[in-house]
Amino acid sequence: MQGKKADREAREEAEAALLDEMCRYKLYHPGNAYTEYVEKHRKRPDRETAADIGRLLGGQVKADDGTMQPPKSKMQKDSEREARSLRKEEEGVRLQCRSITAAIGYLGYCKDDPAEVIRLIDRWETPAITENIEHAVEWINRFAKEWRIHAEKRNAQ
Repeated sequence: MQGKKADREAREEAEAALLDEMCRYKLYHPGNAYTEYVEKHRKRPDRETAADIGRLLGGQVKADDGTMQPPKSKMQKDSEREARSLRKEEEGVRLQCRSITAAIGYLGYCKDDPAEVIRLIDRWETPAITENIEHAVEWINRFAKEWRIHAEKRNAQ
């Protein structure tokens, strides 16, 4: 008897959680065929029904077995992979934007004689400076040239 009661309580908790999820979803999105189905039947649709609803909505919805339906086509998967790759590439460029902005900001504070600054650099910092300084100077000179062009175009508008 206790096992049946526990099973019933677990089902009721899962049903309440699912309905709560649909209510939270509808706070920010309009209701649709999927939310209506879940609210009416108090469960997620089976795979076939979920696939039909997903096609109707132009996307994917979660089926009762936890899968997203309908399955994505190879073309959709390839497109998403390419979009992720482009986002990752853009994130790398944005990191460089933050790095150069910070570096220029910090260098802008440097007013003392470079010889005095060099004298106070710790020995353990020397390899990193030696390894990176030529590339950094060459890159910041290229950046400065492009920045001047950018600023001229902007001022001309």
